[in-house]
Amino acid sequence: MLLRTFHLGDKLIFKSLLGINKYKFNNNKFKYIIKYLNYYIFYNYILKYLNIIRFNIIYFNKYNIYNIFNLSIIKFNYLLINKILNNLWIITYLYNYLYKLNNNIYINNINKKNYLLF
Repeated sequence: MLLRTFHLGDKLIFKSLLGINKYKFNNNKFKYIIKYLNYYIFYNYILKYLNIIRFNIIYFNKYNIYNIFNLSIIKFNYLLINKILNNLWIITYLYNYLYKLNNNIYINNINKKNYLLF
């Protein structure tokens, strides 16, 4: 159900996150960049929904066993945020250069205000 709300480019990124991507890249630097891009997509599209569930479980059920799992997500979020902030220029370059918008136009210029896409 969540995939229906994604754009075409976001579906391709989500498939690469799940390891279903058909493309093979031989460059090690490119694989390194794709790894952090997947961290960014994973944080924005999945963990924000888990955060909503986490606060609901803690508020309504204090003694739920899922509190142990959801509190570990908080530490995991900080690790992801540190990796994202340290490599944000790589992510913006890749997102603007490789993937399409709804109108099927490639974004090649980073100097314009394309950071609003995030």
